[in-house]
Amino acid sequence: MKEKLKILFVCSWYPSREHSTIGNFIQRHALTLAEFHDVTVVYATESHENLLDQSSNGKLIEHRIYFKKNIPGLSYKKRLGIFLKQIQKQEKFDLAHIHVAYPAILAISSIKIPYLITEHFSGYHKISGYNWGGLKKKLTLKALNNSAAILPVSHHLGNAIKEFGVKNKFFKVSNVVDTNVFYPKEEKPETFTFLHVSSLEERSKNITGILEGFKKLDDLGFDFILKIGGDGDLRELKEKIKKAELNSDLIETFGESSEQEIAEMMRNSNSLVMYSNFENQPCTILEALCSGLPIVSSNVGGIPEEINDENGILVEPSSIPEFVQALKTMVQNYGNYDRTAISKNAIDLYSNDSVAEQITKIYSSVLNKDS
Repeated sequence: MKEKLKILFVCSWYPSREHSTIGNFIQRHALTLAEFHDVTVVYATESHENLLDQSSNGKLIEHRIYFKKNIPGLSYKKRLGIFLKQIQKQEKFDLAHIHVAYPAILAISSIKIPYLITEHFSGYHKISGYNWGGLKKKLTLKALNNSAAILPVSHHLGNAIKEFGVKNKFFKVSNVVDTNVFYPKEEKPETFTFLHVSSLEERSKNITGILEGFKKLDDLGFDFILKIGGDGDLRELKEKIKKAELNSDLIETFGESSEQEIAEMMRNSNSLVMYSNFENQPCTILEALCSGLPIVSSNVGGIPEEINDENGILVEPSSIPEFVQALKTMVQNYGNYDRTAISKNAIDLYSNDSVAEQITKIYSSVLNKDS
């Protein structure tokens, strides 16, 4: 097998002019692999006009297909399918790598080469309450079972996909962290600073629970700052902060931020906090670990696969007292955490080189089997 492969990424989620952050973790995978292979990304999304945007991002080639929706599902399938047929006539790819099965698999008949599927979608978890519908589930099951391999970002997600009815083989491959951006700093703020970064979506991220926990921590007389924000609804967040009756001097909010801005916030914080009701493998946790931050998080999804006594504290998502106790313990015992070791161990697992090597071995295995 030739050393450098030509890989066709077909993505259900990807950053675009319609949404600048959706699927940014998929883009990181693509950028990482583009350092080792020839990677071309294809992504289709509904827009107000029909447009093909072709660009280079370092060594990565990106094709964004914007289309006007005429018939739900069929417009997407048609636009993506036509382009996939065209690009495979122009170039000879070794493998297709689908990120998030649905809706990309609507155009699966247009992919004429072996394909793998990396899955990030939390809808496979029953607790998410996602309504698949009969046809969508049938199509997704068929595509997953016919793929050369499935790459969930956590074992927990892999098990959920098995329960969904998939009998294919799995290889856990983590999300990737750009360790040139996310790295630790020796100095820390004078006031103990917690950081929360997410979509701020209540059902999964449990923002109300986070604020309730910090209100109780304030009532106990602890001195802290909570920086909380992300690419969600800031107005709604501020209303929740007001309703929680949190002292405004303790809270700093922020909106959608670049990787560099988030990395700088991490370097100027003591601990990352998550209190989600359900998750897969949040990139924010991996980035925080690479930045040397210990974590306070709920014990859900793939998170316990990454967090242990050396790098954080896990709590049950339904227990506010347990959450508050973890926050107290983090402040009081912070000196027990070796931030240099936390960062080094995380870099060994989630860095560009580490993740690219894992995926390349899987590509090699698939192609050798098919040869």
